[in-house]
Order: sequence, then C-alpha cells, then structure tokens
Amino acid sequence: ADSASIEIHSDYPKLVNIMDELIQNVNDDVEKEVVAAIHTINIAITVLVAVLLVAIAIGTILGFMTIRSITRPVSKLVDSSEQIAKGDLTKEIGVITKSKDEISELSRSFKLMVNKIKDVISASQLASLNVANIATELSASASEVNASSEEISATSQEIANDSKSIMDSTEDIKQIMDLITN
Repeated sequence: ADSASIEIHSDYPKLVNIMDELIQNVNDDVEKEVVAAIHTINIAITVLVAVLLVAIAIGTILGFMTIRSITRPVSKLVDSSEQIAKGDLTKEIGVITKSKDEISELSRSFKLMVNKIKDVISASQLASLNVANIATELSASASEVNASSEEISATSQEIANDSKSIMDSTEDIKQIMDLITN
C-alpha cells in the first residue's frame, strides 16, 4: 500500500500539470467559443440592423409611391374642377379606365358629370336658337298683321268715303226726284 501511495504522490504533480493543461485547454477553447459567439452575435446584429434599415427604406418608398398614386389623381381632379368652376368645360379629365379604385370611379363620375353639363348647355343653346327663330317669326307675323291692319284701315276709310259719296249722290237723286214729282 505504501508503494502505491508513493507512486500516487510522485504522479500527483504530473496529474496536476495535466489537469492544469486540460483546464487551460478548456479555458482557451471556451474563450475561443465566446469570441466566436460574440463575433456571430455582432454579425447577426449588423445584419438585423441592415435588414431593418432596408425594410424602413422600402416601406418609406412604397408609402411615398402609394401617397403619390392617391394625391396625383385627386390633384388633377381638383385642377379640373377649378377650371370647370371658372366656366371652362374644355378641360379634359384623364380617366384611368383599367383601375377600379375609388379615385378612378370618382374620375369617371366627374367626366360623366361634365359631359352631362355640356349636353345641357348644348340643349339650352338649341332651345335659345329655337326661341330666337320663333321670336323672329312672330315679329314677322306681327309686321304682316300690322300691315294688313293698315291696309284694312285704309280700305275701310276708302269704303267710308265712297259710302259718303254714294249717300251724297243718293241725296241729290232724291232731291231731283222730288223736283220731278212736284
């Protein structure tokens, strides 16, 4: 038992050295793994920040494009409505026929409204022209009636004068008849 004890004691410093080397190797490996893990985490954070920045940039661009796709047609409709309000019905309203969104529907409705206003104005102009033609015809008829009335008046005056002449002649004839019969 003593020789085993001496052997263990003499091997003890070797075992401690081996254990120290193993612990040092494990510590070195752990340190390398920690450094690698920290490096991996740093890369992951960098990638995550880059992805977030790209996502924010893409979101901003898409948001801007979406806003422009709404505000540009609305702005055009506002411009057209201001021109029409000033009386300019020649302003062409651009209609997006393929799209079925609310802005396109509003644009189509607006164009239909302008066309209806143009139709009403055309019908009013035609009615005004017809009224003017009728007024001209009525004026001509009134002139004809006035001329006819003047002619009838002149003829009536002539008949009255002729009647007076006939009455005077009749009176003369009666006096002559009275003289002959007396």
